[in-house]
Amino acid sequence: RNFFSGDSALSIAVSSEIDDISKVAASQTGVEGDGEIARQLADLQNALLMNGTQSTFNQYYTAQVTQLGLQTAKAEANAKDRDLIATAMDDQRQSVSGVSLNEEAAEMVKYQKAFDAASRIMTVIDDMLDTIINSMGRAGR
Repeated sequence: RNFFSGDSALSIAVSSEIDDISKVAASQTGVEGDGEIARQLADLQNALLMNGTQSTFNQYYTAQVTQLGLQTAKAEANAKDRDLIATAMDDQRQSVSGVSLNEEAAEMVKYQKAFDAASRIMTVIDDMLDTIINSMGRAGR
């Protein structure tokens, strides 16, 4: 007897041959308790029923899980590759734009030091002029 009808996971259903549980429990030999149904169920383990009668339930399940694992690994590798490409493109864009925070900070320190040096020179010149004008006296006296 066929326990199920349908040709895919979407259309699988209990077969119309199985009207009630009494038909399932009855042995094909008609002898109650002979274990015929248990033997038939055990035989399903090695029966080639999946993939167009090319594989067992276990082989089919293993193939599906393996395929899912491979697709997952491929998707993860693709995501990682795309992330690396995006990072490289961003780095390249920033190098073309010429803006580097480290370089800008170094330039700022350099200009600050130049400003400090110029300020000191101006202070020295101011002190010299003050000394000349106020301490040396007036010319012609």
